[in-house]
Amino acid sequence: MCRLALKTANEPFSPYEVLTAMEAMQEGYDGSGLGLLLRGMEFEDFK
Repeated sequence: MCRLALKTANEPFSPYEVLTAMEAMQEGYDGSGLGLLLRGMEFEDFK
């Protein structure tokens, strides 16, 4: 099973917002994992 969430923005935001979207998809979780792609700006402040 694969779960995908996408958020685009012109202003920086915390990746945690995308991860919380995954909570709605927990039912039937099979441990397959999650990919998170961050690009297009500096993410130093979110380390």
